[in-house]
Amino acid sequence: MSTRSYFVALAIALFAATFAHAQEDPNAVRIPPTTKVGGPAIWAPVEKLEAVLRHWEGLNRPDFTLEKLGDSVEGRGVYAVTMTDPTVPDENKQHALVTAIHAGNERGAPATVMSIIEWFLSSDPLAKDILRNQVVLFLPLVDPDRYVKG
Repeated sequence: MSTRSYFVALAIALFAATFAHAQEDPNAVRIPPTTKVGGPAIWAPVEKLEAVLRHWEGLNRPDFTLEKLGDSVEGRGVYAVTMTDPTVPDENKQHALVTAIHAGNERGAPATVMSIIEWFLSSDPLAKDILRNQVVLFLPLVDPDRYVKG
């Protein structure tokens, strides 16, 4: 993926998130941050997701790059993870974009994206083969503000 294509995809994702945030109805009914039986929230807080991303960054793996793209409207970090095998030139690789949480009620989606990243960090031969042939860009929380608000 060229740098230009990467930034175009990123700009589209951030525009969509910002537009959705701007169109948000402050009187809309929200899913309460608890389970139906009144237990704790069933989704990880933004801070936990961010801590996991930072932990993975701290492993200093050559196939994992974490980048803070900027801040949301309310000041929460928006992150991108790029994974690929750096020993193979990118010129002939396919490019994939995996995103989550375009709307606040998709709270399970970031966990799915984080699980996919975790699988790519594993020693699974299929994960290694995919990274030899692809550059995979993950945006686990496109709109963290709506994630928090539900």
